[in-house]
Amino acid sequence: MAFLEEAGDARAILALYNPIGLMGRPFACVWCAVVAALSCPHGATAQPASTDGDVPQALALVGGVVFDGERFERRDVFVHEGQFVRDRPAEVDTVLDVSGGFLVPPYGDFHSHVLASPWNLEAAEARYLREGTFYVQNMTDAASQIAIARSRFEAPGTLDVAYALGGFTSTNSHPQILIESYAQGLNPFRLTPEERTTVLASRTAENDSYWLVDPPSRVAEVWPQFMAGQPDLVKVYLLDVAAGLAAGDMAGHGLHPDVLVEVVRHAHDADLRVLAHVETAQDVQLALDAGVDGFVHLPGYAVTAYAPARYDTLAASGWRLYHLDDATVKRLAERQSVVSPTVFLASTSMRWNYPDRPARLTAVRARQWDTLRRLKAAGVRVTIGLDSAQGTTWAEADYMATHGLFSPAEMLQMWATETPQAIFPDRQLGEIREGYEGSLLVLNCDPLETFSCTQDIRVRLKDGLLLPPMPPASDE
Repeated sequence: MAFLEEAGDARAILALYNPIGLMGRPFACVWCAVVAALSCPHGATAQPASTDGDVPQALALVGGVVFDGERFERRDVFVHEGQFVRDRPAEVDTVLDVSGGFLVPPYGDFHSHVLASPWNLEAAEARYLREGTFYVQNMTDAASQIAIARSRFEAPGTLDVAYALGGFTSTNSHPQILIESYAQGLNPFRLTPEERTTVLASRTAENDSYWLVDPPSRVAEVWPQFMAGQPDLVKVYLLDVAAGLAAGDMAGHGLHPDVLVEVVRHAHDADLRVLAHVETAQDVQLALDAGVDGFVHLPGYAVTAYAPARYDTLAASGWRLYHLDDATVKRLAERQSVVSPTVFLASTSMRWNYPDRPARLTAVRARQWDTLRRLKAAGVRVTIGLDSAQGTTWAEADYMATHGLFSPAEMLQMWATETPQAIFPDRQLGEIREGYEGSLLVLNCDPLETFSCTQDIRVRLKDGLLLPPMPPASDE
């Protein structure tokens, strides 16, 4: 059952969408020369660069060490016309001395709800750039708002954002209730019976923030309108589908398998990836059967918001509803499916919902790490994404790194390489190598020794453009 149907403490869910202390003063990413500003206590210095608003034709970063996916190696880096090149160009316009610096690719956020509303784009972009996240995948937001927001990210030096637009679900299923409650100024986690009836009858955001496709024929009917919004990918909702099939009513349980097949067929015919919100192990199996490309949550993501009695029943069953068997894990690996586990928010919800029962938090975390351990052992592609309407990816990355299942090198590889490449699979990015897009970060300390060094950023380079230096969030 979807977590919206049986949510516990509203504070827990609302807390998931707080800024996590990352709000800062507005920042506009503009074309500018930053050579003088880069002469800082950390030692980055530069020869004079172009000040006419153009990307430097040739740029050299010398004296640093470069992450190769496993370790750092000492070598100079050259960028020509926005791309990394192997050899130093005959003429170099800008030279940066990054001695003592650790050069890594910029990070990615595989599951965001941040960059959809035009009113907060400036501050949201600043948070991402400060964090070093240049590549963002926005999941399930209003196409009408995204059409306005997109223009901000068309200029050079801005974030690269992939948009899913509204997600596909069934009547009275997540995210319809969430979105319609907010549209009426109601708390979706504290609805009275009368308010719930009103919300379920409301369709103010249908065919914009979400698409209700109950019979398979409905997919073909709405598809032209959906495609008119120019989606970059497709989001689908599977919310304990087996329970809906057993009851003969998919309300509250997302897409019927026959409908899912039609959505995937239409998406793949349009060369669009399909990512699934899942809640049970069987949801994952059904999604794989239908040809879904990736998953945004581990099975059991919603259990932390269930009422206590429901939680205890699931725990007593040994979490069988959420256990990915070996065959499914093997299929995920063989299909090269992408998984974004969003473990931080599930744990946070657990802590808020049941503060008096720490054993429950321990049990949820043990389930999370057991699933991740098996995915890792099988070679399944794991990416980083927070699933937040305001926060960025650091909270998820730090949470995963702190628990130690993945080494710092594996975490950095996931965040800086696997995640950007999974968001934009047709582009050459996420690695500092010849022919790839010329974007990187220069860190002041070794993230393989101390993972928080990923946030100690000296230089931000986007497609050959040096971005203005930004103070740490704590300094604002």
